[in-house]
Amino acid sequence: MFKSLSKLIFCISLCFINYANASYNLDNAISSALESNQQIEIAKKKLKIAILEKSRPIADFLPNISLELDQFFHYPESMKSGTNDVKLKIDQEIFTGGSTLLKFIQADIKINALYHDYNKTLNQVILKTIESYQNLLTSREIVDIQNTNVKIAKKHLKQALFQVQNGSETRTTLLRAKTYLADVESNLEKYLFDLIKAESDFRYIIGTKAPTHMDSINLSQFSKINNLESLKYLVMLNNPDILNAKCILHAYRQEIKFQKSYLMPRITLFGQIWRDGYLKENDVFQKNISPRKNAYGIKIHIPLFYKGGTQYFNIFEAKSKASLQKHSLQDVINSVERRVYQVWNGYNSNANIYKLSLQAEFNAYKAYKSTKAEFNVGAKTLIELINRQNDYNYLIIKRMIKENDYISSFFQIGNLIGDLPKVFNCNLKFN
Repeated sequence: MFKSLSKLIFCISLCFINYANASYNLDNAISSALESNQQIEIAKKKLKIAILEKSRPIADFLPNISLELDQFFHYPESMKSGTNDVKLKIDQEIFTGGSTLLKFIQADIKINALYHDYNKTLNQVILKTIESYQNLLTSREIVDIQNTNVKIAKKHLKQALFQVQNGSETRTTLLRAKTYLADVESNLEKYLFDLIKAESDFRYIIGTKAPTHMDSINLSQFSKINNLESLKYLVMLNNPDILNAKCILHAYRQEIKFQKSYLMPRITLFGQIWRDGYLKENDVFQKNISPRKNAYGIKIHIPLFYKGGTQYFNIFEAKSKASLQKHSLQDVINSVERRVYQVWNGYNSNANIYKLSLQAEFNAYKAYKSTKAEFNVGAKTLIELINRQNDYNYLIIKRMIKENDYISSFFQIGNLIGDLPKVFNCNLKFN
């Protein structure tokens, strides 16, 4: 019994340990952010409303059925009581100048436009999540390294104090060691403040507190764009801003046709069913009341000059809006093209800077190790060792910041294309 209980406790403890050390990666962060983001919820609601509104043209095309009840209390030429009539009317439009079909087209255009807005929101949230995730990783790593730098600086200070007391170094070395320690401690306070801000930003964007263990972002698992022309092609084909502007232009052009449809003849089938009330036989006006019978037929409405030609002004207004939107579309295309060059050049520049920063860090590390070896045998002074240590520490943190910029610029390309949801398999979850 005791052995079984011990095994159970061990299994439970192991589960807790595994849970505590469970890896947390970028996909987890993106999933959490998309589930809790209110901007995405708003975009989804708008899209759902537009999809529901697509059924409105069907309702408009259904027959109009009305029931009328007329109660007569007296006739103009008599004080005798009258009667009541019940009338059932049915009107069915069979041709409306193409307006019903145009309503369907306009509904589809609106749905497409809202879908592009929704996709744009998804891309922006994913990009913010990636930047927040990487910024937190960088801040944590910088703080860890800076804590190590503080420990090393304290060690150098002890060495300087010992050497000054022994007379092997001057007070200049001691002052230099104190200055170096104060500098790294000051930077540590700054980096701790940046870490608190990064933790807060992460919680705001993702919706949960950042876990202790977070996997690094590996760019090698994502496909890369080979050249500028390929990027321009993909952006012009998929960018949400361009697609949305095209939808708006298409909608305005359909609005011109829709306004013109009001100038077309309208054909309606109608039917009427009467049921007359009861009249007394001695009613003197009985003979003057013509019998009412059921009726059905067809009505053709041909507009000639409606309200002083208002409809022509509506057509002109729709044409003007379409012309204006055409210029707006071109402006959006020009703006996106400019962003293509900026993002592409920024990505390549950050990639090159990051590679050079890696090389600079490696060279600084070799210089520090060489100086340390020479210091151990007395060939270098402590000041020289502190200087090399300071150079190396500075380049490590600089490399981390450049890596942060490089990763951000890499995913800005996906945001510009508008395919980040597909990259992270989010389009199926949130459509």
